[in-house]
Amino acid sequence: MIMASRENILIVDDEPNIRMAMRVALEREGYAVSEAYDGKDALRSIFSEKPDLVLLDIMLPTMNGYDVTIKLREDDRTRRLPIIMVTAKGQITDRIHGLDLGADDYISKPFDLRELVARVHAMLRRRAAEESAAKPKRLDPGAVAFPTPAPDMTFETFVVGPSNREAYEAAMAVAAAPGRLFNPLFMYGDAGIGKSHLLAAIGNRVGKDHGSDKVMYTSSEVFHETIREAIVSHRIEEMLASMGRFVVLLVDDVHFLARARSQQDRALEVFMELYDRARQVAVCSDRPPDQLNDLTEMIRALFVRGKVVNLDVPTPYHRGRILRSVCERNGWVIPESALIYLARNLTANVRTLIGVAKRVAAESTLSGKPINPEIIDEVIAQVHSIGRPTNL
Repeated sequence: MIMASRENILIVDDEPNIRMAMRVALEREGYAVSEAYDGKDALRSIFSEKPDLVLLDIMLPTMNGYDVTIKLREDDRTRRLPIIMVTAKGQITDRIHGLDLGADDYISKPFDLRELVARVHAMLRRRAAEESAAKPKRLDPGAVAFPTPAPDMTFETFVVGPSNREAYEAAMAVAAAPGRLFNPLFMYGDAGIGKSHLLAAIGNRVGKDHGSDKVMYTSSEVFHETIREAIVSHRIEEMLASMGRFVVLLVDDVHFLARARSQQDRALEVFMELYDRARQVAVCSDRPPDQLNDLTEMIRALFVRGKVVNLDVPTPYHRGRILRSVCERNGWVIPESALIYLARNLTANVRTLIGVAKRVAAESTLSGKPINPEIIDEVIAQVHSIGRPTNL
């Protein structure tokens, strides 16, 4: 018997006998196992228990497995949570749909329990290897290394419109003259409407002009963990001294810094170290500074000292232009009439809009049918469990 290191597996299935069989097989391998009987129960368990992997049925009460997957992939906390769909829906179109929505693997019922266990082993090994490879190096004075922004997230690929023009222009100004104009730059707005793209665009432009080693680009969670490790190793002063090498400090989802109250004073020192050296600080958040009540007053005061800009939900015309740009870059063949239809009838965030467009293009390629409103409505209904849009 291969004993695992007690990773927690959540089984989501409305059939008690199936849950019991999977539980027994996985517990024999040393895994800790928890269960959920429907989609809503699964989400509650995932966000409270934080399992290492989810075995997810599709045909569930209250919320199906497709919808659960969408919710998990749209949330920063669960975007990389391994999901293996285990379902009686075994058609190739079902498999493609599940994988396209974000499932990592797909097992059709009936299945061999030995195969299930092998898939779980393989998935957890692969995810551990990916996380190890992607894990940024912590702050080691004189040898700081952080991930570089995604190369396709540039100012050239950002589609400007009324909802984001001010933020775009502020980000451009910051990238052109770091530390001289808007410092700090604080961008806020709902998820999936372009904040992270602009933050990455600043990093890519500054990296091109000054060198990628002059850009500190990170999430707030990695940022606070870096500070925590420096405190534990009694190297906080060395860490602060090393900050002078950076031209910009870019922190995504800075609102999550509120989870680490004990490190907030040190985080402020890091911000101030760069600020005092006329280096550029730019962050983004889902809320404006005055609504980040869990952050210290001094950090909030620092953020409002510079430039605070809001990104709003794009208009239908703007959404259409974004879709057109993304389709051209990715080679998705979607007629203009279909892009307009999508932009008018899907008012969710841009990230979801692009995901639906990708699915529509895939459905058309798979079926050989031309893209029309019926195909689009079907995909929207599958993705969001809503009926046919009527506002043509």
